[in-house]
Amino acid sequence: TASSASMVTDVDADADATDAEDAVAVIDVPLPPWCAFLVELTAALTPETTTVRAHSWRETDIVGGLVRRIARAHGTPVGRVFTAVNECGLTALVGEALASSSENDAEDADAVAERERKRRECAFAVTTLERDVNLGASDGRNTKVVVLVTVPEELHPRGVLEDLSRNEALRAIKIAFLKLANDTDFVKDVRGARTAAHVLAEYESACAVLKGEHVRRATIEAEMASKRGAEFTGTFAGGIAGDVKRRWVHYKSDWTDALEAPVKCLSATLYMYFACL
Repeated sequence: TASSASMVTDVDADADATDAEDAVAVIDVPLPPWCAFLVELTAALTPETTTVRAHSWRETDIVGGLVRRIARAHGTPVGRVFTAVNECGLTALVGEALASSSENDAEDADAVAERERKRRECAFAVTTLERDVNLGASDGRNTKVVVLVTVPEELHPRGVLEDLSRNEALRAIKIAFLKLANDTDFVKDVRGARTAAHVLAEYESACAVLKGEHVRRATIEAEMASKRGAEFTGTFAGGIAGDVKRRWVHYKSDWTDALEAPVKCLSATLYMYFACL
């Protein structure tokens, strides 16, 4: 019937409005550096830097394969490589992107600038193993997936880590892969991948899980903070100012809501008036 169709339309409109509000909430919540870094790596992970079900079992062969893939895809040689995370079946390596010397003295300046730009960008390579390999994990588990991220040897990497010190950037990278290993099913899901596209899809899904969880926790903390009201801030009237700022959007509705149900508002007012006589 027409009324049913109208109700369905209203429900769909409400659902769309709710989705829109959720999307706005996601955009408004700032991501911590480690989470933003994982999301940023999505663009760096390509089929050219992905190996599926590698048969290598020696550590040198596994690392060498990752280094060669990054060198071919980005044209950047990789220097020292060290382990950032090794647990829950995931081994995350960080390599130093070296400045490559030009073999052609007459090389175009634009080409040199482009090569330097790529070197400052974090490269990302992933290898899933056909068989579990013992790489000395801290939790005693064998490694199923190995990833390699490159950072410039002496410069800050471009992107979300650019404004951080080198130690802060490395710490953010370590936290990122600890979260990826412990708080998602990335290792388990990507182990069954048969193609590079499947690996990319599982990585994007894991990033979405971590991002959504952060937004959920931030939303809950914001709601709890709004319910707590004024808090001591160390500044004059700082708690009151913060409370007014949080509740400002609701002040108008405190008055307008009464006009939407005038009978109920009037009855409640009269009841309180005569009850308090």
